[in-house]
Amino acid sequence: MIEKKLYNLIFPAGLLGYRAYSLFDEKARLAFNLRTNLFSSLEKGLRNLGEGARILVHISSVGEYLQARPIVRLIRRKFPTIKICLSFFSPSADRLLNKGVEADIATYLPFDKKKDMSRFLDIVAPELVIFSCYDLWPNLIWLCKERGIKLALINASLADNSGKLRKGVRWWFRRLYQELDLILSATEQDRQALISLGIAQDKIITTGNARFDETVARIKAIPEDDPDLKLIQSYLNDHCVVFGSTWQEDDDVIIPALDRLWQEGRNLKVIIAPHEVGARKIEHLREKFLRIGIKPVLLWEIESRRQGIPADSKVIIISTVGKLYKLYRLALIAFVGGSFRKEVHNVMEPAGFGIPVLFGPMIRNSIEAQEMVRRNAGFVVKNSEELYERLKLFLDDDAQRMEAGRRAYQLVLDNQGAGENTVEKLTKHFPEIFRVEVSGS
Repeated sequence: MIEKKLYNLIFPAGLLGYRAYSLFDEKARLAFNLRTNLFSSLEKGLRNLGEGARILVHISSVGEYLQARPIVRLIRRKFPTIKICLSFFSPSADRLLNKGVEADIATYLPFDKKKDMSRFLDIVAPELVIFSCYDLWPNLIWLCKERGIKLALINASLADNSGKLRKGVRWWFRRLYQELDLILSATEQDRQALISLGIAQDKIITTGNARFDETVARIKAIPEDDPDLKLIQSYLNDHCVVFGSTWQEDDDVIIPALDRLWQEGRNLKVIIAPHEVGARKIEHLREKFLRIGIKPVLLWEIESRRQGIPADSKVIIISTVGKLYKLYRLALIAFVGGSFRKEVHNVMEPAGFGIPVLFGPMIRNSIEAQEMVRRNAGFVVKNSEELYERLKLFLDDDAQRMEAGRRAYQLVLDNQGAGENTVEKLTKHFPEIFRVEVSGS
């Protein structure tokens, strides 16, 4: 096929360019460093894996892992003889690998060079490869087809503004998706978008978004005496807003709105968690608050000094990763970032705590955010003025705020069960792999 020849000419050249770029970019450099000795480490880890069918579950990064985790958890519980190998692509998943994941073994996926991917499949020897959401790699897919390895895509999403739907590249992605044996879409809208791409209808089944299941599970797992929450709780009053996964474009809208509220004399406390927590990003955000006369406190400073937060502090910057989702418990209102930059981040986590969720105008990537708007549980703000007005309304009107939060929580409850639906469809479609089910599970 011509696409194979083109890809295997273009990709190696692009990878060389990325290697050169890594000399100047820390994240790119980390992507190469984390793959050092990948094959020898993987071979060592698989030696004691034991007998049983092997499934490779591939995830791009942390967000996609959280969507796949309920499904992986159910497979491990229902089919204990199956061995799960979890692969990641993004370096941002490193903290998860260090803490442990829901799998028998976890690894980074090699870069998609044909030779490297062939060796990777030789070592893992999966009977089924499951992709989560969208992170499809051509050589991995083509080699699986050559070897008779089954292919599935779960939590499949295709936003109406996806680059995959653009003229000139649609044919490429259509051919790639057509190679898959089964596609389980997150929503009916995603299913229709995949059909419009040219994928056969009988190959696509809507099972729901398992991220809703994971949202509830994570919230329930937070202990009442969680040390992070306990540490920050002493700083708060009744009025706290959490701004999550923000970028510079979001901050430029957020800070003027907050400045107006503080100038009115409101005793408003703010927790802000930047999407990227590098030293430069944190310092840049800190300087923006200093310009309006607000001296923020960094969470890691509080933790390292083991002391309370100064009583006059108005802002805590979360300078470490992995804590944002539970900090929403402390908020009356949440704002989710990315929505003034390119695309909104995860709106389900704050919704799971029953609070209204605000975001900027760029939400076409998130069907959940769009549904929240439809239900009056989430609210688009287009500029600082609108953010100020919406915050002021919810801070002054408990009844409206609580009703919006109730609707947000109901959305999460209404979408439970995708994990079970997905495993049921996988089991039915690949009975030769999902062979031994535990009775009563």
